[in-house]
Amino acid sequence: MSIDIIEDGMPCDYCGTLIQFFDDDFVICPECGAEFWNMDYTGEHFGDRPDNLH
Repeated sequence: MSIDIIEDGMPCDYCGTLIQFFDDDFVICPECGAEFWNMDYTGEHFGDRPDNLH
């Protein structure tokens, strides 16, 4: 799976679970493990995973 960009409160593209960022820039869906960037991300290095995994 790729990391997708989604707006807070929208359903997961893969399983339909509502995605909540809780003021984070990155989240992993609790149901299916899909990875999402917050549409409102304002960090310096867009695309760098904040959990430092590669």
